[in-house]
Amino acid sequence: MVISQTSTHPVFVIGAPLSGAGRVAAWLGQHGQARMLRLIQASGPEWARDSDRLHISDDAAATVRQGLATQQGARIETHPAIALNVDVIATVFPRARFLFLYRDVREHLARMLNAWDAQRYVHPSGVHCGSHQPWCLNLPQNWSSVAHWPVDQIVAWQWVISTQWALNALAALPAERWAIASFDRLLSDGQGERLRLTRVLGLPTPATSPVLARVGEQSPALANWQGYGERIAALAPLVAAQADRAVKLFAERPNTRAQRSLERSSPP
Repeated sequence: MVISQTSTHPVFVIGAPLSGAGRVAAWLGQHGQARMLRLIQASGPEWARDSDRLHISDDAAATVRQGLATQQGARIETHPAIALNVDVIATVFPRARFLFLYRDVREHLARMLNAWDAQRYVHPSGVHCGSHQPWCLNLPQNWSSVAHWPVDQIVAWQWVISTQWALNALAALPAERWAIASFDRLLSDGQGERLRLTRVLGLPTPATSPVLARVGEQSPALANWQGYGERIAALAPLVAAQADRAVKLFAERPNTRAQRSLERSSPP
């Protein structure tokens, strides 16, 4: 079911888990908030019990339409499940636009591994992996086929599936419906990137440009991922194809903090 549009189209910021999409969505939002248009809640109680794949019924679409009718102004949305549901959302919102957020895969995997290690972002379904550890982050379809894998390999699989599903769905959309951004570029040139993204995504041009970077974040510190170096190196063959695919979306390879850290730490 296609939902009629309000005066402004929603923009969905997507990426694999812990890409920083939520932070970027809030940063782009005029009011500092990013919400999911009640799409997740409207999917019904069965959502998230078997996977993060959305199944939008006509009644659910009507609920979302009612919610949209009460909203004014630009809407920037984010949710961990969006990367796995771009095709569904693009159908429900035929004028929606999408922003794919790229983050250096080494730093990205480190954040995901850390979340699993600390048991943060435990999935609401209550499912467990083979080691009886609660499942963390998103829950792609067919998760049960990899639940017996070591946690590190599950993390790599989550990253690959999230990236692959998102990029496959975006590739099927007209080019004007989606854009890309590098998290590191947003840190180093926040004002320029915010102006670029508001233009290409059809958002209101901000009067001011709040800073996305936090204190010390622009420096190429190894601390964000160096403790996971050996684990990430072991996962490199599993993520290489999709990581290369994501990088090739850019006219120039993103200059990331992780790469600069490696270059600075390498002997001359």
